[in-house]
Amino acid sequence: MGALPVLLTWFWISFLLVSDVQGDTRPLVRELLKRNPDKVRPVINESTAVGVKFEIVPRRILYLSEIHQELKLFCWLRMEWKDEFLQWDPADYNGTDSVFISREDTWYPDIVLYQSNAPPSTPADYVPFVVSSDGTVYALMPQIYTANCRMNLTLYPFDTQECVLKFGSWAHNGNLMNISALVEKGETETYLQNGEWDLESLEIVNNIMYYSCCPEPYFDVDYTIRLVRAPLFYILNLMIPFMVLSLLSAAVFITPPESGEKVSLAVTTLLSLVVFTQLVLTIIPAASDGTQPIIGLYFVGSVVGVSIVVILSVLSLHAFNSKDSGRPVPRYLRFIVLTCMGTICYKLHVLRKPPNKEKRQPRFSCYGYSSRSKSQNPQSDCTILDNQHATGANNGNIFTLPDTATFPRDGEPGNTADTTNGVPRGSVRVPGTMDDGMMHGRGYGKAAVNLAGQGDGEMTNMAMDWVEVSRVMDRFFLISFALILCGIAIANIIQHL
Repeated sequence: MGALPVLLTWFWISFLLVSDVQGDTRPLVRELLKRNPDKVRPVINESTAVGVKFEIVPRRILYLSEIHQELKLFCWLRMEWKDEFLQWDPADYNGTDSVFISREDTWYPDIVLYQSNAPPSTPADYVPFVVSSDGTVYALMPQIYTANCRMNLTLYPFDTQECVLKFGSWAHNGNLMNISALVEKGETETYLQNGEWDLESLEIVNNIMYYSCCPEPYFDVDYTIRLVRAPLFYILNLMIPFMVLSLLSAAVFITPPESGEKVSLAVTTLLSLVVFTQLVLTIIPAASDGTQPIIGLYFVGSVVGVSIVVILSVLSLHAFNSKDSGRPVPRYLRFIVLTCMGTICYKLHVLRKPPNKEKRQPRFSCYGYSSRSKSQNPQSDCTILDNQHATGANNGNIFTLPDTATFPRDGEPGNTADTTNGVPRGSVRVPGTMDDGMMHGRGYGKAAVNLAGQGDGEMTNMAMDWVEVSRVMDRFFLISFALILCGIAIANIIQHL
């Protein structure tokens, strides 16, 4: 049977008892109040302790502040004690066995909440006490308590809080007032559900305490309220957006460097995470005693992780842009990235191996036509000439080719007087590596062989190496970031099991 039906029944019986009184009860009330006009402790023998039974029935959690470590509780307060001055024989008063007496007209226990953050509360003036003929006084009234509640937010927002409310007499020691719980088990059936907190249990413990100031014992009652937070609001509005932003930071490693948005995406994600972290810091207390929320540490760790993502994306972008620098990939970088990181990426099939690089051949042209070949083709009008085949000296930027070299006919044989723009028709201009000189061919005819693109192959290979370094770095960092996120998620799941 719940507390609410019991209390209503108790009040209803009290009302019936009073309403069935034959005659006026005012003479009885006046007579009772004359016995203790000074409202002193209600015992005839001063050595007798007043026995007070005490109970609170939680009705609603008004608020629980994490920052102020404060609980505000609305509850029903119920007390019973025996007043030896308020006893009578019902037969002498027309069978009247109970009356109502105002709180201001009689003595009541000075029971207070020891951890109160507000001035001591007093029973409501508009609620009278019910006094029976044997001197038992029943007090039932609504009450609001504001208590200091030490909170442990380590598992926030999946936390469970325990607030201990200690009630006792402020002035009377155990020799003058004996306080005990009215019931052995707390009542939770009448609790009105809170949108954030659920009342899981209410434990009651009777204590006898000794303090350094006084040798006498002091009786008190501890009510331990166990509250479980409903995390749905925080999951939908805090955790899921934060996790989405954390996953979004992984997209930095799959963003093409040509887009120019890698660093911008990383920095934007970082700023968003910082905003969410500041939001969490505004709702948790500033404590350094080991009770900081794990989620706060996760948020800070994520901010640090995304900051590292920004740095790594800059390094990857720098490697990609180095393809136009004309510098080869350093050996240590080739070993770390292409050999170590690349092997992992290739084995995990998150990155395809680049195609085998073919050695680029010297490019030459015959009468304006370009071609590539590895050996002399008898059917062709041109024969490949490498630098090592050239003999003679550089005479005025003119290189003489060996007599064994054959060239296609150019007009009539022996015609060596033809020129084009002042350059003999049997010559070839070699830029760059050959000092922009000219090679003069002797033999069967004359041909123009253009070796301008002889070094293009090496330049292209170096550029491809830098691009491959950038690709491997992106994929390896993506794998590492995903593994770290999965590890954190698994650790949190195991911790909550």
